[in-house]
Formats: sequence, C-alpha cells, structure tokens
Amino acid sequence: MNWLRLQYTPGFVEDLTSWEATVSGDGVVVQKVSSSNDMVEHRAQLPPGKIEAVKKRLLAVDFDAAKRALAAVAITDCDEVALSVHDPGGDKNLDGPIYGARELGSKDDALERFIGLWELVASLMPWRGAPDRPDGGE
Repeated sequence: MNWLRLQYTPGFVEDLTSWEATVSGDGVVVQKVSSSNDMVEHRAQLPPGKIEAVKKRLLAVDFDAAKRALAAVAITDCDEVALSVHDPGGDKNLDGPIYGARELGSKDDALERFIGLWELVASLMPWRGAPDRPDGGE
C-alpha cells in the first residue's frame, strides 16, 4: 500500500516537465516523470533511516493550518505541489503553490513546516529535476 503520494506540476515556465511519485510503507519509491516528449519511470528503495526522518517530520506538520495559510494567498501561474499521506491515524493532504506563497511573503509557521516536509521527501526522489526549479532539484 502507498504511504505517500507526491506530485509536482510546473507553473508558467518553458520546461513543462512534471512528476508524480508514490512511496510505500517499506520505502519503495515509484516516480513517473512526464515531459512534452515522453514519460519515464524511476524506482528506488529508501533506507529505513530516511523513512524514519520523514515520519518524524510528518509529526511536526499541521496540514489543516498549512491549508488555511495557503488559502489566504491568491496565486496563479506558479509551480504546484501535492502531498498526500495515507496514515492509520487519518489521511492528510495538501496541494497548491507553496513556493509562490513564500515568494509573496507568507511567513506562516505551518506552511514553512509543510515546505520543509515537501523538500525532504522530494530530495529522496530518484529524479529531482532541474537545478533552477523548486521541485526538489539539486
């Protein structure tokens, strides 16, 4: 069963490469990267220490508060991310232009904690994108 689901969609940019990924409870990552020409699937296995780091970071995120902070900012044409967590304690999800909110000056703690979670999980993906984009790229 998938524990995490991530999705990155670019905003108004020249490179329209997007990706989505799932992470199972035992750390199996399946990531599908789509560009204008093709779709490539990448797979990886996360070590137990990385899974624990994500679980710890998840505990610090108030998804409802982050959603409220994001809803308070009107943004269009920005990169969008989505993160869903399937958890026995209840499913959680958030999607939206998190980096656009930050660029417009949002300093909301809940949103910053979510961005930290997103950046951690995105950094564990097998394909991390272009270095000049905030989609987990390095």
